[in-house]
Amino acid sequence: MVNLRDRIVASFNKGELRALCFDLDIEYENLHGETLLEKSTELIAYCLRHGNLDTLIEKICQLRPQEDCRQLRADQHEAQNELNELANQSDFFWSRAPSWQWDVFGREKNINDLYRLIHQTQQGSGARLCVRGAPGIGKSTLLARFLFHDRLPDIFDGVLWTTLGQTPNIVSLQREWLHALNEPGLYLRSPTEIKGQLQRIIHNKKILLVIDDVWQVSHLKPFMIGGTTSTLLFSTRGRDVAAKLSIPEPNLYHLPELDLKSSILLLQYLAPNAYKYNSSRFEELALQLEGHPLALKVAGRMLEKRSWIRHDLSETINQLLDPISIMEREVPEDYRDLSEGQSHKVLSVFEKSIQDMNKDTQVRFAMLGYLKQKPATFDIEALDALWDGRDIEDTLLELIERGLIESAGNRFRIHALTKSFAQKLQEEI
Repeated sequence: MVNLRDRIVASFNKGELRALCFDLDIEYENLHGETLLEKSTELIAYCLRHGNLDTLIEKICQLRPQEDCRQLRADQHEAQNELNELANQSDFFWSRAPSWQWDVFGREKNINDLYRLIHQTQQGSGARLCVRGAPGIGKSTLLARFLFHDRLPDIFDGVLWTTLGQTPNIVSLQREWLHALNEPGLYLRSPTEIKGQLQRIIHNKKILLVIDDVWQVSHLKPFMIGGTTSTLLFSTRGRDVAAKLSIPEPNLYHLPELDLKSSILLLQYLAPNAYKYNSSRFEELALQLEGHPLALKVAGRMLEKRSWIRHDLSETINQLLDPISIMEREVPEDYRDLSEGQSHKVLSVFEKSIQDMNKDTQVRFAMLGYLKQKPATFDIEALDALWDGRDIEDTLLELIERGLIESAGNRFRIHALTKSFAQKLQEEI
């Protein structure tokens, strides 16, 4: 699919792509994404799903006779084969499958790490594994892509997958699993009853149970239904949920930020037109945003939109060099599930981590916004001065548990975007 997508991007601008969609009776506005790259990807995916990729190729050959149609046909077959491989995996998903994630850069190592971890622990012992990381770091994206790993069917009979969030409807989500397993269970009313029925159905199966965005152990337990042959994999922000479940340290996978090369590739993918005229500034921006996927996505989409108006985006890039400017921006569509119908600003993604935090702890967290060094690392002695010796260790542990800071030996780190949230919090306190 990548080869065909790249040929379309090289041969059509956005206006021409819109006209192509009109000729094919496809609603351009209904294609997900904003950039030419995203629209082209979705156009191919749409044609694959509706069985009219042939028509798309024929139309491209008519409009762009200079293109090598034989190569286009080869690219078509390649894209069709990719779809067939995904279709062959559909039986592997016993519940609904997550959406395929296209804009994933620099996560190959993390995906392979996670596979090795699962392969090592899947020894008939009912393993429990946790992916943790800061708000917006890409945990959900990683899990969604990981579940399409071509070797998972070698280990498991199937996957049951769901996303919880802060206020999950436990019974409704459990019923989705029952329905996926062809068990209506309408007579079952409580989470305990449904859990028991699910347990009876899959007790002797090798199931990968994947629970995304866990906030409380009490939310997770109704989905812990596997026997000794199944594996539980869940994602959460901090260490608290894993600690309460006594997850051993080797079974905790911390998802880091993207490296510099992957950060630039993500920006380039999201803002190809902006990159043409401002490529020399993209490395500077990627460094300043410290590889945070959410910040990079917001910045990339903003740059591409501004490139429709002007080529020189120096002023916009200068604004984005201050991560605090990211906080008031809208989150991308693929992060909207994090905001649960409320605010769609980046700020709202971070506000969830302090919703039930007491006021004194919020104040101490906000004071971390005063840290000047980049990256913002510190030790306990620095906190003693900053917090005036008050409840240092207890506060530090709570912030680590909530995924707001990371520990590394005797030092601690707060990401640039999280520090910007602390600075915004200062305005409210």
